[in-house]
Amino acid sequence: MSVSWEEYLADIPGCRCESYAEYCMKYGKIYHMSAIIEFHPAFSRDQKEKVYVQNKIDDDSSRVYEDLIKKGGYFFLCGQACQGELDIKTAIYSAIAAGKNISMENAKEMFENLAEAGRYCPEVY
Repeated sequence: MSVSWEEYLADIPGCRCESYAEYCMKYGKIYHMSAIIEFHPAFSRDQKEKVYVQNKIDDDSSRVYEDLIKKGGYFFLCGQACQGELDIKTAIYSAIAAGKNISMENAKEMFENLAEAGRYCPEVY
């Protein structure tokens, strides 16, 4: 079963500070998009312990697996092409491996197939 973006959209933005994310949401009008039903921000500088997007994926890996694999969802990644992208991909591999009860190698292959199908959409710089 595939869920269209009009029916469901969850967002896990990763920003250094909540104030910057609020600025982006206000001027980017993210909150005005009626499709965003869930919002799970990851702020890496607002508290003692840094919280990144990959941490949010790890925290709710069964949901990531369900939405990405079972429901045919898409994953959009915007940001720097650095260790963060690799960590996020590894978190997705782990979510797939746990959800399907398969090895990380097989999960990585599933992810690569997903990417080839255009369902992993990185916009990194």
